[in-house]
Amino acid sequence: MKKTFIIAGLLGLSAVTFGQQNLVTQYPEELYQYGGSGSMGGTARFQSMSGAMGALGGDLSAVSINPAGAAVFLNSEGAITAGVNMSKYDLGNHAGDKFSDSKFNLDQLGAVLVFDQLNSSNWRNVAIAMNYQNSNIVNEALKFTPNTSNVNGDRMSEYYTERSGSSSVTSIDVAANYQDKIYIGGGFKFHTFEALNFEAMRVFESAYDNSYNYIKDFTPNSRVGSGVSASVGIIGKVNQNLRLGASYQSPTWYVDNEEVLREYAMYNGSDSEGDYYYISSEQKLYLNDLTSAHKFTGSAALVLGQQGLISADYTYTDYSSAKFKPEDSFSPENQFIENAMKGTSSVKIGAEARFNDFRVRGGFRYEQSPFEETDLLGNGDKFQLFGDLTGFSLGAGYNFNNFYIDAAYSMYQRDRAYVVAGNFYDNRGSVSADEFTQEEALNALSLNAAERGFQQSLKDVKEQQGNIALTVGFRF
Repeated sequence: MKKTFIIAGLLGLSAVTFGQQNLVTQYPEELYQYGGSGSMGGTARFQSMSGAMGALGGDLSAVSINPAGAAVFLNSEGAITAGVNMSKYDLGNHAGDKFSDSKFNLDQLGAVLVFDQLNSSNWRNVAIAMNYQNSNIVNEALKFTPNTSNVNGDRMSEYYTERSGSSSVTSIDVAANYQDKIYIGGGFKFHTFEALNFEAMRVFESAYDNSYNYIKDFTPNSRVGSGVSASVGIIGKVNQNLRLGASYQSPTWYVDNEEVLREYAMYNGSDSEGDYYYISSEQKLYLNDLTSAHKFTGSAALVLGQQGLISADYTYTDYSSAKFKPEDSFSPENQFIENAMKGTSSVKIGAEARFNDFRVRGGFRYEQSPFEETDLLGNGDKFQLFGDLTGFSLGAGYNFNNFYIDAAYSMYQRDRAYVVAGNFYDNRGSVSADEFTQEEALNALSLNAAERGFQQSLKDVKEQQGNIALTVGFRF
């Protein structure tokens, strides 16, 4: 069979019109999702207090917020946490299927070594903490029916999008305790993420009186990345009841992220039946870099003796400072980050009540969305890709001398919006070259949503994430 290449990558990596340039919203979305947005990993105690532990320390996941918290430990300690993540998506008034699924995870695994035999009356101990923590899980598959038509009378009968992946952080921190009043620490975090995306569409085309299945250009695609960041922090005991903390986490520098995708194109072939056009694809590999957002956290905690405690964290994350590289390849995405993403504030509040060796905990959190309301499609329809996040948590724990067990349930919810646009290809179809010109063949075998009237947003999708966690720990 003779094959001749006709058209490949008609719009490059295009999905949405923004500022007269081609923008792929997948990249800013992944920056947000895999950068710790809505993170539900960590020890069960940390999760049950909604992560509001920056001024408390003494917990392996609290060290991820403020590395100075490692010096609060009185003894060396190890812990492991298993969890079950539950994802649920409700399309609201849109015609389509609800999605729900659950996955088992290793939420946390770590240990801290405390060295208190120091030749100093002022420096009470030095601690080294090593901890692995699941920072986020993405698990969504949506199928809906827009039931819209373009000027040719073609009707989109079904749209499908699937996204899955996870991110994690492995940290190494060193901290010191000065006179049981001031705790300082710093360390490095090693980040990893993996992401999978797929989009498809079924369309009834009136010109051919038939329904066609299309796969979006450059999908399925997968991205795997790793990076490093640094953090420093301090905790001060104002008195026996009040503790204050502050910490800074640098941007994460991701280098040589590997991206594998399918690129579709139209070809000309010939056989015993004659000449014809058809769609085929080939796998492409790219390497790119990312500098993510940096974070500032301020914390306060009120310790009520042996009765319990109340704590709160405020975090500012500057998403507008993030950048994809090489910059000439990601100019639309970087423009979008600069113009349509912003710094965000999040507030977390947690509490713990103690009844001898038994603990009861709860928490609440609120996180602003970094996405401005934006007219991504150029049709005056403004919306946010992600809305503000609200969540709550609860849990309990029990100490058995040097052994302890904690349980937690946490959840959050937020609104989502999805963009339907881009190039889609029928990779199973073919048409006769005798009956179709090259342009007609391309129209029959591909669908450019941006040009043919299918630019659309799916708004007000309700996302809900829940997590059940169990931690087993021991002191030595």
